Amino acid sequence: MRSGETRGLTNALESLDIAMTTGCAQQGATGATSRRIENVQTNASKTSLQLTTQLSSIQDVDVADMTIQFSSVDLAYRAALQTTISIRQTSLLDFLR
Repeated sequence: MRSGETRGLTNALESLDIAMTTGCAQQGATGATSRRIENVQTNASKTSLQLTTQLSSIQDVDVADMTIQFSSVDLAYRAALQTTISIRQTSLLDFLR
């Protein structure tokens, strides 16, 4: 081989080595960016699930508990009505007895 050809091959190999190093570095940077994006997506999904769960717990009503509370209020209301009715039905003669 000639000296000029050897020098040309050496230069080409060095250029190829630099290109491969640059390509590997770019691939690493792309992989790191991709990993960060995946982490952000995972965190966003977790946050969305947590917020949905919290909203659901706020919006959900315990039907049994609400039924008991309604029955209690209804009973107090009916008792108040019954008391009012019995007081209004009392006449002066009933009161004097």
